[in-house]
Amino acid sequence: MSYNINAGYGAVVANNVTGKTAGKTFYVSATSGKNIEFMQDVFGTDYDGLGRVYSTIALALAQCVTGRGDVVVVASDFTTAPTDAELTSAGTKGVKITVSNQGSVSEFVEMGASKALPATTTGDIFTVTGVVEVIAIIGVVTTVVQTQACNLKLSTVSNSATTDISADLNITGAAAQSRMSITGTFANATINTAKGVPVARQATSLIVQEGTIIATTSATNTGNIRWSVRYKPLQEGSRIVAA
Repeated sequence: MSYNINAGYGAVVANNVTGKTAGKTFYVSATSGKNIEFMQDVFGTDYDGLGRVYSTIALALAQCVTGRGDVVVVASDFTTAPTDAELTSAGTKGVKITVSNQGSVSEFVEMGASKALPATTTGDIFTVTGVVEVIAIIGVVTTVVQTQACNLKLSTVSNSATTDISADLNITGAAAQSRMSITGTFANATINTAKGVPVARQATSLIVQEGTIIATTSATNTGNIRWSVRYKPLQEGSRIVAA
Protein backbone atom coordinates (compact mmCIF):
# COMPACT_ATOMS: atom_id res chain seq x y z
CA MET A 1 0.00 0.00 0.00
CA SER A 2 1.33 3.43 -0.90
CA TYR A 3 2.09 5.90 1.89
CA ASN A 4 -0.44 8.71 2.27
CA ILE A 5 1.42 12.01 2.19
CA ASN A 6 -1.13 13.51 4.57
CA ALA A 7 -0.96 10.70 7.15
CA GLY A 8 1.10 12.73 9.60
CA TYR A 9 -0.99 15.87 9.32
CA GLY A 10 -3.60 14.62 11.74
CA ALA A 11 -0.97 14.07 14.42
CA VAL A 12 0.19 17.66 13.99
CA VAL A 13 -3.37 18.92 14.40
CA ALA A 14 -3.92 16.75 17.47
CA ASN A 15 -0.66 17.93 19.01
CA ASN A 16 -1.80 21.52 18.66
CA VAL A 17 -5.18 20.71 20.21
CA THR A 18 -4.38 18.17 22.92
CA GLY A 19 -0.62 18.17 23.42
CA LYS A 20 1.99 15.72 22.18
CA THR A 21 0.80 12.19 21.50
CA ALA A 22 2.67 9.11 20.31
CA GLY A 23 -0.58 7.49 19.19
CA LYS A 24 -2.79 7.78 16.15
CA THR A 25 -5.39 10.47 15.55
CA PHE A 26 -8.88 9.73 14.25
CA TYR A 27 -11.64 12.16 13.30
CA VAL A 28 -15.42 12.08 13.68
CA SER A 29 -17.80 14.06 11.50
CA ALA A 30 -21.41 13.60 10.46
CA THR A 31 -21.78 12.42 6.87
CA SER A 32 -23.60 15.69 6.23
CA GLY A 33 -20.95 17.75 8.03
CA LYS A 34 -19.82 20.92 6.31
CA ASN A 35 -16.16 19.85 6.42
CA ILE A 36 -16.56 16.13 5.67
CA GLU A 37 -15.20 16.23 2.12
CA PHE A 38 -12.17 18.26 3.15
CA MET A 39 -11.49 15.94 6.07
CA GLN A 40 -11.74 12.83 3.94
CA ASP A 41 -9.33 14.33 1.39
CA VAL A 42 -6.75 15.48 3.91
CA PHE A 43 -7.02 12.67 6.47
CA GLY A 44 -6.97 9.66 4.19
CA THR A 45 -5.82 6.11 4.89
CA ASP A 46 -2.61 6.03 6.94
CA TYR A 47 0.51 3.94 6.36
CA ASP A 48 -0.99 1.05 8.39
CA GLY A 49 -4.05 0.98 6.17
CA LEU A 50 -6.37 2.58 8.74
CA GLY A 51 -9.02 5.09 7.75
CA ARG A 52 -8.89 8.39 9.59
CA VAL A 53 -12.43 9.83 9.34
CA TYR A 54 -15.53 8.12 10.80
CA SER A 55 -19.21 8.96 11.16
CA THR A 56 -19.53 7.94 14.83
CA ILE A 57 -17.34 8.07 17.91
CA ALA A 58 -17.81 4.30 18.33
CA LEU A 59 -16.36 3.59 14.87
CA ALA A 60 -13.34 5.78 15.58
CA LEU A 61 -12.77 4.13 18.97
CA ALA A 62 -12.84 0.71 17.32
CA GLN A 63 -9.63 1.65 15.49
CA CYS A 64 -7.86 2.72 18.69
CA VAL A 65 -5.38 0.51 20.52
CA THR A 66 -5.21 0.34 24.31
CA GLY A 67 -2.29 2.27 25.77
CA ARG A 68 -1.04 3.68 22.46
CA GLY A 69 -2.06 7.24 23.28
CA ASP A 70 -4.64 7.57 20.52
CA VAL A 71 -6.79 10.68 20.13
CA VAL A 72 -10.30 11.07 18.70
CA VAL A 73 -11.03 14.61 17.46
CA VAL A 74 -14.74 15.38 17.03
CA ALA A 75 -15.77 18.01 14.47
CA SER A 76 -17.52 21.08 15.87
CA ASP A 77 -20.68 20.40 13.87
CA PHE A 78 -21.02 16.82 15.19
CA THR A 79 -23.89 17.04 17.68
CA THR A 80 -24.24 13.50 19.05
CA ALA A 81 -22.89 13.37 22.60
CA PRO A 82 -20.69 10.42 23.62
CA THR A 83 -22.65 7.47 25.01
CA ASP A 84 -21.87 5.56 28.20
CA ALA A 85 -20.39 2.74 26.12
CA GLU A 86 -18.18 5.14 24.14
CA LEU A 87 -16.89 6.90 27.26
CA THR A 88 -16.20 3.52 28.89
CA SER A 89 -14.34 2.31 25.79
CA ALA A 90 -12.26 5.50 25.67
CA GLY A 91 -11.41 5.19 29.35
CA THR A 92 -10.44 1.54 29.03
CA LYS A 93 -8.19 2.19 26.04
CA GLY A 94 -6.73 5.42 27.38
CA VAL A 95 -8.10 7.40 24.43
CA LYS A 96 -8.57 11.17 24.69
CA ILE A 97 -11.76 12.42 23.02
CA THR A 98 -11.36 16.07 22.04
CA VAL A 99 -14.29 18.12 20.79
CA SER A 100 -12.64 20.90 18.86
CA ASN A 101 -12.33 22.74 15.59
CA GLN A 102 -9.75 25.50 15.50
CA GLY A 103 -10.09 25.81 19.27
CA SER A 104 -13.88 26.03 19.44
CA VAL A 105 -15.85 23.49 21.45
CA SER A 106 -18.71 21.66 19.84
CA GLU A 107 -22.31 22.03 20.93
CA PHE A 108 -24.19 18.83 21.66
CA VAL A 109 -27.92 18.18 21.66
CA GLU A 110 -29.53 15.61 23.95
CA MET A 111 -33.19 14.74 23.45
CA GLY A 112 -35.27 12.72 25.88
CA ALA A 113 -38.39 10.66 25.34
CA SER A 114 -41.88 12.07 25.74
CA LYS A 115 -42.69 11.92 29.47
CA ALA A 116 -45.79 12.52 31.53
CA LEU A 117 -45.77 15.62 33.72
CA PRO A 118 -44.66 14.93 37.30
CA ALA A 119 -47.68 14.77 39.61
CA THR A 120 -47.47 17.74 42.02
CA THR A 121 -43.81 16.98 42.51
CA THR A 122 -40.44 17.05 40.78
CA GLY A 123 -39.30 14.84 37.94
CA ASP A 124 -35.78 14.41 36.57
CA ILE A 125 -35.43 15.37 32.91
CA PHE A 126 -31.62 15.35 32.49
CA THR A 127 -28.57 14.00 34.30
CA VAL A 128 -25.42 16.15 34.19
CA THR A 129 -21.92 14.71 34.42
CA GLY A 130 -19.02 17.08 35.05
CA VAL A 131 -19.52 20.76 34.20
CA VAL A 132 -21.44 22.00 31.16
CA GLU A 133 -22.67 25.24 29.63
CA VAL A 134 -26.40 25.00 28.97
CA ILE A 135 -27.28 27.03 25.90
CA ALA A 136 -30.96 26.15 25.48
CA ILE A 137 -33.59 23.91 27.03
CA ILE A 138 -36.75 23.29 25.02
CA GLY A 139 -39.73 21.14 25.90
CA VAL A 140 -42.24 20.14 23.21
CA VAL A 141 -45.74 19.34 24.45
CA THR A 142 -46.56 15.99 22.86
CA THR A 143 -49.91 15.46 24.64
CA VAL A 144 -52.11 18.46 25.47
CA VAL A 145 -51.95 19.53 29.11
CA GLN A 146 -55.12 19.14 31.15
CA THR A 147 -57.18 22.32 31.60
CA GLN A 148 -56.53 22.79 35.28
CA ALA A 149 -54.29 25.35 36.96
CA CYS A 150 -50.74 24.01 37.09
CA ASN A 151 -47.44 25.86 37.39
CA LEU A 152 -44.22 24.57 35.81
CA LYS A 153 -40.64 25.57 36.57
CA LEU A 154 -37.18 24.11 35.92
CA SER A 155 -34.38 23.69 38.45
CA THR A 156 -30.97 22.14 38.86
CA VAL A 157 -29.92 19.89 41.73
CA SER A 158 -26.20 19.69 42.54
CA ASN A 159 -24.53 18.69 45.83
CA SER A 160 -28.00 18.44 47.39
CA ALA A 161 -28.68 22.12 46.57
CA THR A 162 -31.66 23.03 44.38
CA THR A 163 -31.50 26.16 42.21
CA ASP A 164 -34.52 27.34 40.23
CA ILE A 165 -33.43 28.27 36.71
CA SER A 166 -36.87 29.57 35.74
CA ALA A 167 -39.92 30.86 37.60
CA ASP A 168 -43.42 29.39 37.53
CA LEU A 169 -45.54 29.40 34.38
CA ASN A 170 -49.21 28.35 34.40
CA ILE A 171 -49.34 25.66 31.70
CA THR A 172 -53.05 24.86 31.97
CA GLY A 173 -54.40 23.68 28.62
CA ALA A 174 -51.03 23.99 26.86
CA ALA A 175 -51.61 22.72 23.33
CA ALA A 176 -49.77 19.92 21.62
CA GLN A 177 -46.65 21.22 19.84
CA SER A 178 -46.33 24.14 22.25
CA ARG A 179 -42.69 24.87 23.06
CA MET A 180 -41.49 25.44 26.61
CA SER A 181 -38.18 27.28 27.04
CA ILE A 182 -36.23 29.46 29.49
CA THR A 183 -34.34 32.74 29.17
CA GLY A 184 -31.44 31.85 31.45
CA THR A 185 -32.42 34.55 33.95
CA PHE A 186 -33.57 32.72 37.07
CA ALA A 187 -36.33 35.20 37.95
CA ASN A 188 -37.96 34.94 34.51
CA ALA A 189 -40.87 32.56 34.07
CA THR A 190 -40.71 29.53 31.85
CA ILE A 191 -41.90 30.53 28.36
CA ASN A 192 -44.69 28.85 26.41
CA THR A 193 -44.55 29.49 22.66
CA ALA A 194 -47.90 28.17 21.49
CA LYS A 195 -47.32 26.02 18.39
CA GLY A 196 -44.56 28.42 17.40
CA VAL A 197 -40.81 28.53 17.07
CA PRO A 198 -38.91 29.18 20.31
CA VAL A 199 -35.65 31.09 20.50
CA ALA A 200 -32.83 28.66 19.66
CA ARG A 201 -30.52 30.10 22.33
CA GLN A 202 -31.23 31.45 25.76
CA ALA A 203 -30.40 35.10 26.31
CA THR A 204 -28.06 33.92 29.08
CA SER A 205 -26.34 30.55 29.09
CA LEU A 206 -25.92 28.65 32.37
CA ILE A 207 -22.94 26.87 33.91
CA VAL A 208 -24.39 23.66 35.37
CA GLN A 209 -22.44 21.29 37.58
CA GLU A 210 -22.83 17.56 38.08
CA GLY A 211 -26.31 16.58 39.19
CA THR A 212 -29.75 16.74 37.59
CA ILE A 213 -32.06 19.14 35.79
CA ILE A 214 -35.62 18.76 37.02
CA ALA A 215 -39.15 19.94 36.26
CA THR A 216 -41.57 20.79 39.07
CA THR A 217 -45.36 21.05 38.82
CA SER A 218 -47.85 22.45 41.33
CA ALA A 219 -50.75 20.16 40.41
CA THR A 220 -51.41 16.69 39.06
CA ASN A 221 -52.21 17.39 35.41
CA THR A 222 -52.24 14.98 32.51
CA GLY A 223 -50.00 15.90 29.60
CA ASN A 224 -46.63 14.92 28.15
CA ILE A 225 -43.52 16.93 27.29
CA ARG A 226 -40.42 15.90 25.37
CA TRP A 227 -37.38 17.84 26.58
CA SER A 228 -34.17 18.58 24.69
CA VAL A 229 -31.07 20.50 25.72
CA ARG A 230 -28.26 22.15 23.76
CA TYR A 231 -24.99 22.36 25.66
CA LYS A 232 -21.19 22.52 25.59
CA PRO A 233 -18.95 20.36 27.81
CA LEU A 234 -16.55 22.48 29.87
CA GLN A 235 -14.46 19.59 31.19
CA GLU A 236 -13.26 16.39 29.57
CA GLY A 237 -15.95 13.72 29.88
CA SER A 238 -18.69 16.20 30.76
CA ARG A 239 -22.08 15.57 29.17
CA ILE A 240 -25.85 15.61 29.63
CA VAL A 241 -28.08 12.57 29.13
CA ALA A 242 -31.86 12.27 29.31
CA ALA A 243 -33.11 10.94 32.62
